[in-house]
Amino acid sequence: MKEARNKKGQFVKGVSGNLKGRPKLLKSYKNTKQSLSYKQWRNKMDILSKQILKKENPDLYKLYKNNIYAPHKKSTDSCLSIDHILPARFCYDMGMPPIACANIYNLRVVSMKKNYEYKAKWTKIMNNGLKNFINSK
Repeated sequence: MKEARNKKGQFVKGVSGNLKGRPKLLKSYKNTKQSLSYKQWRNKMDILSKQILKKENPDLYKLYKNNIYAPHKKSTDSCLSIDHILPARFCYDMGMPPIACANIYNLRVVSMKKNYEYKAKWTKIMNNGLKNFINSK
């Protein structure tokens, strides 16, 4: 696989697939602060999130399981998903362990539509606001 950064540490257009500078999630992507690749970390965190939600709030977990998202369903309004208030990718990039991201206070069950809206909002913050903040220092 080609290197996604140039000598200055910047992402190269065309290699990452994202012109805004944030890399696509590659299977081989690995944060140096983490011992696991993103895919391994994410799988572990997803399992922990479900286990913790089931233990801490069984009624909400049952509602989630009865209305879980499935690709064949037409509407995402009635489908539920587990949303992480601090996004998983952000937690991984900050070097947090999966159990910290799966904390019950970082979880909420929302519709898929709402989850997409939250993701778009965080992506905008990460691509614009945070980058500008870092560059201003």
